[in-house]
Amino acid sequence: MGWVCSYTPLELIYAANFLPYRIEGHSKPIGAADSYIHPNYCQFVKSAIDNAIEGKYNFLEGVVFVNSCDAMRRLHDVWKRYIPSKFNY
Repeated sequence: MGWVCSYTPLELIYAANFLPYRIEGHSKPIGAADSYIHPNYCQFVKSAIDNAIEGKYNFLEGVVFVNSCDAMRRLHDVWKRYIPSKFNY
């Protein structure tokens, strides 16, 4: 089960019998993410979208998002709409 923010309660993921996997960004120039989210959002969120669009997280059963900042809320919105996933919360 993927997780994005350090505020994610990993204990809940373990309790659901999933292995937490940290979704990370990259330091490369942003590719397609600027087409999905405003360019002023942080590099982490945009690079996480890039990685997801490229299919780097297709092996995950789902992703847990946390309502920690506006960028994370928008990341959830983009993921829910454009990234195929079995579970998003």
